[in-house]
Amino acid sequence: EFGGVGIQIGVKDNRLAVIAPIEGTPAHRAGIKAGDFIVKVNDETTKDLTLMDAVQKMRGPKGSKVNLTIQRDGTPDPLVFTLVRDTIKIESVKSKMIDNLGYVRLTQFQEATGRDLAKAIKQFKEQKAQGAIIDLRNNPGGVLSAATDFAQLFIRSGLLVSYDRGSGKRIAIEAVNAEPINVPLTVVVNENTASSAEVVAGALQDRNRGVVVGTQTFGKGSVQESVTLSNGASLETTVGKFRTPSGRFIDKRGITPDVKASERESIKRSIEILQALNAINNPVKGS
Repeated sequence: EFGGVGIQIGVKDNRLAVIAPIEGTPAHRAGIKAGDFIVKVNDETTKDLTLMDAVQKMRGPKGSKVNLTIQRDGTPDPLVFTLVRDTIKIESVKSKMIDNLGYVRLTQFQEATGRDLAKAIKQFKEQKAQGAIIDLRNNPGGVLSAATDFAQLFIRSGLLVSYDRGSGKRIAIEAVNAEPINVPLTVVVNENTASSAEVVAGALQDRNRGVVVGTQTFGKGSVQESVTLSNGASLETTVGKFRTPSGRFIDKRGITPDVKASERESIKRSIEILQALNAINNPVKGS
C-alpha cells in the first residue's frame, strides 16, 4: 500500500498514458479512464518525465492534493482533475463464480498474487467449476515470476516464454507442474493488457491451453534488469525482448486474440465459448 491517487501508468505513442484506474481510488471516483493521456502533474509538463518521475510526483501523503491535466480522445480541451490522495491498497486477484464457471480477474502480477490465486482456485474446485475465465483486461503486468507461476498452473511442462540477451544467450522459462488444472479456459484481454500479462496470454495461446478473447494487446515486451550502483542509485536497463513459445515477439506487436470481441461483449463471448467446449467434451448420452 502507498499514498497516491490510484492509477497504473505507462508510455503509449511516446506519451504518458493511463493504463487503468484502480477501482475505489480517488482517480477512479473522479472519472479518470484507461487510455487518458496525462499532460501535466500540477503545473509541470510530463513531456520529459520518466515513468518513475511521474509516479513519484503523483504519490504523496494521504489527504494532500495533486492536479492532473488529462487529454482524452474525443474531447478537444484538456480536463483538469484535482485529486485528494488516499492510501492505495492493491488487491491483485478478484474472483467469483458465474453459473458453473470460475471467473478470476488479475489486476496485476505481484508477489502476493500466487497466494491469493490459490484461494480462488480452491474455491473453484470446491464448487466444481466446469471452466475458467481469466480476465487480464487493464492488467499492466508486474512481477514476471508471478506471471509464469500463474501460467504453469494450467500447463504441465514445456516453454512458457523466452528472450535473447544482448550476448546472444537464450533465456527460457519452462513449466514444471505434475498436476495442472485441466478445465477449459478463456483469457480476456484488451488494449491495456501489457508486459507480463501479455506473456501469460501468449503462453496459454501458443500452448493451445486457452482461447484468447478481446482486442489487440498493448505490446510491451521488453525485459528490464536493475543494477544497484556504488552510490546507492539504481540503473534499469533493457536486456532483451520477450518471445512467446512459438517465437513471436510481443514488443510493439502485442497478442492478437483468437476471438475478437468488444469490451462489452468479451465476457459474454467467453461464457459462450466455454459452454460450447464443455458440450463438445461432455456430449449428451444417446445423441
